[in-house]
Amino acid sequence: MLNGSEVTAKERKGSEYDYLKKYGQNWMKAGGNQDQEKNKPSQEFIEEHPRYEELIKKYGAPEDSEMKQQSSALKHALISIFIDCPYFPDKAPMSKKTAWFHDHSEVKELGPEAIQGGCCRIEVIIHQYA
Repeated sequence: MLNGSEVTAKERKGSEYDYLKKYGQNWMKAGGNQDQEKNKPSQEFIEEHPRYEELIKKYGAPEDSEMKQQSSALKHALISIFIDCPYFPDKAPMSKKTAWFHDHSEVKELGPEAIQGGCCRIEVIIHQYA
């Protein structure tokens, strides 16, 4: 239980993995090592993260590739949406950059001018930015 909500084993495991990855670089800087014999994190790190060593024993040390910080900037989460009205070749296709959608109705909201212009069908092609 966390804040009155049930936490499933899958959610807990995922959170523990995320925790290992999030603090992996700090652990390495504090003397942590993927080689068990060389693994000697500082006392300060152990006091700040008392369960970190326990989680390493349970899941193994995070790999170098897992510890790379990914940008949380919005521009890295944007996608480009192209709205084209194939039945009206004289109407120029529209292109918009936006966040990822979970519902197709949100995509429709991006192109009301296409719908009002008499376009009875919208084709959407999504390209994710790198």
